[in-house]
Amino acid sequence: MATTSHSIPMSHQDHFFLILTPGVLYLLLAVQPLQADIDLTRMGLEELMQVEVNLVSRQPQRLFSTAAAAAVLTAEDLQRSGGRSIPEALRLVPGMQVARIDANKWAVTSRGFVGPFANKLLVLIDGRSVYTPLFSGVFWESQNSDLESVERIEVIRGPGGSLWGTNAVNGIVNVVTRNAAETPGWRLHLGGGTAERGSGSLRYGGRRGETLYYRIFGSFSAYERSRATTPLTPRDDWRILRGGSRVDWHPSSRDGLTLLADLYTSEVGQSLLIPVSLTPPYKRVVHAEGDVRGGSLVGRWERELNPHEGMALQFYLDRAERAEEVLQGTIHNADIDFQHHRRLASHLEVIWGLGYRLTWDDFTETFSISIEPSSRSTHLLSGFFYAGLPLIPERLRLSMGAKLERNSYTGIELQPNLRAWWSPAPSHAFWIALSRAARIPSRSERGFRGITDALPPDALFPGSPVALVTLLGNPHIDSEKLVGVECGFRTRVHDLTLDLTAFHNRYEDLRTNELGLPILTEDPSPRHLLIPVRIDNKASGTTLGWEGMADWQRWQRWRLRAAYSFLRMRLHVAPSSTDAITETYAREVPSHQFSLRSSLDLTDRLALDANGRYVSRLPALEIPSYRTLDLRLGISLTQELKLSLMGRNLLDSPHPEFLSTAASTLPTAVEASFYAALSWTPGKGP
Repeated sequence: MATTSHSIPMSHQDHFFLILTPGVLYLLLAVQPLQADIDLTRMGLEELMQVEVNLVSRQPQRLFSTAAAAAVLTAEDLQRSGGRSIPEALRLVPGMQVARIDANKWAVTSRGFVGPFANKLLVLIDGRSVYTPLFSGVFWESQNSDLESVERIEVIRGPGGSLWGTNAVNGIVNVVTRNAAETPGWRLHLGGGTAERGSGSLRYGGRRGETLYYRIFGSFSAYERSRATTPLTPRDDWRILRGGSRVDWHPSSRDGLTLLADLYTSEVGQSLLIPVSLTPPYKRVVHAEGDVRGGSLVGRWERELNPHEGMALQFYLDRAERAEEVLQGTIHNADIDFQHHRRLASHLEVIWGLGYRLTWDDFTETFSISIEPSSRSTHLLSGFFYAGLPLIPERLRLSMGAKLERNSYTGIELQPNLRAWWSPAPSHAFWIALSRAARIPSRSERGFRGITDALPPDALFPGSPVALVTLLGNPHIDSEKLVGVECGFRTRVHDLTLDLTAFHNRYEDLRTNELGLPILTEDPSPRHLLIPVRIDNKASGTTLGWEGMADWQRWQRWRLRAAYSFLRMRLHVAPSSTDAITETYAREVPSHQFSLRSSLDLTDRLALDANGRYVSRLPALEIPSYRTLDLRLGISLTQELKLSLMGRNLLDSPHPEFLSTAASTLPTAVEASFYAALSWTPGKGP
């Protein structure tokens, strides 16, 4: 797709930023299902260290005993942050790079390689992958989940391929919705503001008998268009309508069944600077509205065989359809996954599983993009094994695992992992991990043909015809590979909890865009030059960084959380490469990020939350550093009725957070916005 570049003045305030007001940040690691009413500002630090996370070993594991850089956002965190989307919520997780491109597009990743098509972060919703096989990333505008029904968002920073497979290279995100038993009765949410013009959701939960619970919901959101940074005005406003249901049934004391269904339809505004024809004007801004719709069905059965053994079987089906100016097509996924775990008498924990995924698609050619063949089916067969051995109970544990996969593109991929955890004292713990992960090629990387630019006659040399710069897929492209080492330290001292993580990753066979020789062609007519740019694997690189988090609660009603992350990224292309862009990606990620978060209960019915962030400059995009402050005032008007007043991006003037070098969207700025919401839950206390 076409690329644009615009000059933005650099800021001289690229220094370490600190907010000294009831500032803000989030940090805390990992948690297991919590009741929606639990307020973590009232939990003691001892309790906070006992919360559990599931992503590290596919089984609940205490935060303090986790040999990984893990974090969890609870329902309380989501409510008090004032975030209205999953990307906004992920800003609260240290080490995540989250930037808004325009009103409906985001750049989200962990530990580097950020962009609209970031392809090294695996994203799950209730265990269902929403990582599209089209470009190995996420269409975030399609994942506008009803945050009112989200129980928690679990995040692993770092490779997780040994358990979760290819594409879990730099991290994993899993959005977990609440059990239907935890959402009885009605809940109505209405809101609106300057950026999100209007939103609403209606939910009802009930039960049949003593063991079957259900929930149905519907939601709607409408977003205003972004502020322009150039004379070209974007029309990126969008609307999304979503509905769904969840059923949780326990037919016996040992069995649990869950069924989830979800449907959505969306109208996404787009302003694209793209080539449109081989005749004047060749390239222009096209304002269009894309239709995006889809749905999913997830089923999960869990059975406890005995107190030390259990198994789980999950399947899902999903469909995603896009009818846009440059992309038109449909993708289907069918996936089944089996898992068995057992704790032996020696305290050795063994987990193994098998999985199979079928993906089939169908695409329609446009002037800008075609995918060959237009229809294709791919297969992914996998098996994994994990073993955790406590060498010294509560003091020293060793775990190892590996996942073996057979895919339709590169064949066999092996992803092993080794982790160790050591606690020399009850309040201190060290951990280290060594991992290998891989990202298999996407559908577009194998069979893509996209016109990224159109050069008018005489642009190359006197008398030259029209030239089309065309990005071409490569049927022989290989997987991108990572070998990484991480280590961490956690401690609890009186009212303060600290968590530090350091990492070093080595990447091989990274994707490059190789410039070829121009070709004179008449397909399509009239005669023109085709300048091919073919995808290949001719780059390597390293990332080095550390993440520090602190949680301080001196008083019961006030909690402060701070986080800082540093990232240094280096990319190198092979001597034989003609790629002139890939090395600049290392300068599209912020080297420094800092945040400070305050959660203060002024009274039993009045809460004040503040979240301040600093993001250092992005030199390759000429985006200066920026700092923001989000404020939320929560008021319990009655036991059933709650009011939230929110202000976002209050410190800085309108500023860009990211400019897309891989898509053709117009540049936009993030500006201050305000939002007010009412939530009514009959029969529920404050």
